[in-house]
Amino acid sequence: SGGWAARLRYASYPRQGYDKLTASMQMAYKFGSFVLPAAASYTGSLGGRLPDFEVGTLGGFLTMSAFAKNQYWGDRILYGRIGAERILGKAPLGLSGDMRIGFAVEAARIGQRFTETQGKGNLRSSVLYLGGETPFGPVYLGFGWAPGARNMYLSMGLR
Repeated sequence: SGGWAARLRYASYPRQGYDKLTASMQMAYKFGSFVLPAAASYTGSLGGRLPDFEVGTLGGFLTMSAFAKNQYWGDRILYGRIGAERILGKAPLGLSGDMRIGFAVEAARIGQRFTETQGKGNLRSSVLYLGGETPFGPVYLGFGWAPGARNMYLSMGLR
């Protein structure tokens, strides 16, 4: 079994000389006690340059996990992630949901950078995490790494 979700948003601002496209897709396929999740997204302008307040961001748990939340700001951002999770069992102490361990690899390409402007080319990151659903929302403990970057996460209520 599996599922998917997609989101598409387009806005045109001709007086300001730009438009903005934001598109994302997530999917997951479950077989037995394993889940294979994947995600992809794009933020950018099809015409003109995005102003500073409209740029896309990357960084944080499961959005280039080796980097700080929103560390990268850019005019055109293409992001992808693929991973594997193993469901370990039900949450302890009578909590609802399941516990899982997961691993993901992430890659991104940023057009014009507004932060980290010295960097060029593609970004890559990996993450190892443990967590699951609770009555308070998802809770995850994770460790992300990339060449020259490391980050630890405790994520509660958001994923």
